[in-house]
Amino acid sequence: MSPGAISSLYIDVLYNLCQKEGYQLLGYKYGYQGLIDNKFSVLTNQDVQNIFSVGGSVLKTSRCDAFMKVQGKKKAAQNLIDNNIDYTISKKYYIKTKHPWF
Repeated sequence: MSPGAISSLYIDVLYNLCQKEGYQLLGYKYGYQGLIDNKFSVLTNQDVQNIFSVGGSVLKTSRCDAFMKVQGKKKAAQNLIDNNIDYTISKKYYIKTKHPWF
């Protein structure tokens, strides 16, 4: 299975779990850069269903040097707080609660 297919399956499972538990699944454009720039969207059932047919990273990825620095992490965490987002999930950090970057 390719990395893109694994990511698609991962998002599908997360989406279904969020729906079951009453949460919204948000996607950040360009990964950590999106956290810093506060660029996200609520992923819908249609978004998730289309991931398999599109393939790859539908949210796009980027190198994010700013996130490697304390100020970048603080900016990302502040954006999460400002948007009332309590939990984050990523392939690298799995599940982190209450803004682990502070």
